[in-house]
Amino acid sequence: MNIELTVIGLRDLHADELPINPFVKFVVGKNSYETTLRRNTFYPDYNQKFYFTVLPHTTLSFKIMTYNFFGKNTEIGNMQWTISQLILNNTRHETTSVFPRGKFIFSVKCLKGGLPNYMTPYIDPSITCFLKITVNSIYGTSRAFFNKFGLNSEKTKAVYNSSKELTSVKFEAKTLTYSTRVNVKKIIDNNYPTQSSDILSYSECCSIYIEGSVCAFIDFSALFFENINTEKSMSLSTVQYQIPDFRTNEIQDLHISGTNGLSFFLTIECLRSVYLHVDPRLLPPPNDSPSNRGFPCEVDILQIGNMNELCKKHNFLFPSIQLEYQNVQYKTSWMFEKRNGKVPEGWFQGFLIPILTGTTFWLELTFRNYPEFRERTAFREKCVWPDFEGKNKVKFDVNLQTVMKGAILKMEFKRIREVSATFLKAMVNGIPKITEQHEIGINEKELKSDENQVVVESKIEGFSPFSH
Repeated sequence: MNIELTVIGLRDLHADELPINPFVKFVVGKNSYETTLRRNTFYPDYNQKFYFTVLPHTTLSFKIMTYNFFGKNTEIGNMQWTISQLILNNTRHETTSVFPRGKFIFSVKCLKGGLPNYMTPYIDPSITCFLKITVNSIYGTSRAFFNKFGLNSEKTKAVYNSSKELTSVKFEAKTLTYSTRVNVKKIIDNNYPTQSSDILSYSECCSIYIEGSVCAFIDFSALFFENINTEKSMSLSTVQYQIPDFRTNEIQDLHISGTNGLSFFLTIECLRSVYLHVDPRLLPPPNDSPSNRGFPCEVDILQIGNMNELCKKHNFLFPSIQLEYQNVQYKTSWMFEKRNGKVPEGWFQGFLIPILTGTTFWLELTFRNYPEFRERTAFREKCVWPDFEGKNKVKFDVNLQTVMKGAILKMEFKRIREVSATFLKAMVNGIPKITEQHEIGINEKELKSDENQVVVESKIEGFSPFSH
């Protein structure tokens, strides 16, 4: 087979000596291949393509090397991967563990000599999808860090860094069978940006790659490490996200916050779908939701009009919005004054909440007095989740006139991508047995049009042998 191998990158490498300048080296037959090196990082991106010819079931050995400017290059990790029979012109994304620690992310495409493409007449829920998760920024940190380390902790001050990668905080994505981490390159400090679009200007993007089953949950966490090479960590915040049945190349932006207000702005892109090789006629139609009343919703807490006037009138310090639904409390981070003495206009934080329209939730505006942690309630009101009426998002305003005339809390509720009714039905009904007319590579109309054609039958039952 003629192969195109793309080395995408490495994540969470281990090294006994610093700094490291990693590159990947491997041999196919008599030819040796190397990526370019990346300086001083445990999370290098390469995106380099290599072309070679190889037989199916060949095992490739990869070495992770670190370049030494004054001596011999050193091996800091290794891994192996066996090339199975590939589908012609089909790109397959993979990730494998590096010994002693780390993840190797790559893709492989067969350019010649592969199996012909095929379509299955069923949806197989056991097939995994492959996701790229870009961490655009982490923000709203004040409540999370101060609850962990105190108001004037040196650890809190050490978390922020304006230029280099942070060694103290890592972003982790974890399922029941897989986990991966990436360094957080920059964190927004305790002051919130005045507009949601400003968030990107405060951080540099970094990506992780994860394989998981549809309907499985991913735990997104911000972990604090006191030492760069230790495995001991403290979770600052963890949120859960259920993997929907994405189509290939489908993208979703997501603002998701923990109950303590620490927020992740993520972009999720599906590189390999559960519907790979599925007959297009079986794919879910648009807006194929299981329910129009109960669904996961991104509840965005935006801003309060006349926030500065409100805080000055009542001497409110560190205001926060708290939402309680089904005995779970969701709290934004505390809002701090800027150096110019003005309070930012809003939080721009989102909580992922499974809502049921028509049911009630409690909404509070709280504040606290420095240096106390105890919060006082300035406003509390029972609200009702609105009917979306077929829309994907709804604006929701709450009048705070009991606190100050003209003060309005602005929120926005968004339906996020969820598991479709078609996929859930396939999970319940299971995988049908494949009849002779549905065998891979056999077209019923073509068979009828050529009576002299000889067909060699091989009955297939259960799962498709091509699980990727």
